[in-house]
Amino acid sequence: MFMYRTLFAVFIIASFASTGCNDAGVSYLAKLRVTPQHHGRSISDCMIFIKYGTKDMPSSFDDSAKCIMQSGVPIATFVNLRPGSYYIYGRGFDDQQAETVTGGAATNLYIADDVLFKLPVTEGD
Repeated sequence: MFMYRTLFAVFIIASFASTGCNDAGVSYLAKLRVTPQHHGRSISDCMIFIKYGTKDMPSSFDDSAKCIMQSGVPIATFVNLRPGSYYIYGRGFDDQQAETVTGGAATNLYIADDVLFKLPVTEGD
């Protein structure tokens, strides 16, 4: 019986050590909700991309989500995220000004965060 408890304890410790508390990515409890904004207005037609574990503009992204209307606000949602750094990038269309808008910014998440992040986007590529 003692051997099984010891093996179980070693397994639990190894699991925590291999996941790392500061590595960004999917599998924890944090939630990031992103609303793209252009000149203070929310942009409903927008795709949001996310890169785990960085604060710098990456050459590729780990995941993406399309903004959907939630209580009248366009929101792209990423769930079960680990604490850590994330780079968020959005590309969409501002129908009031009839132009493509893009933009990116970094953010940090902590354990069990539920963050509404307002991502600034602007004209051009």
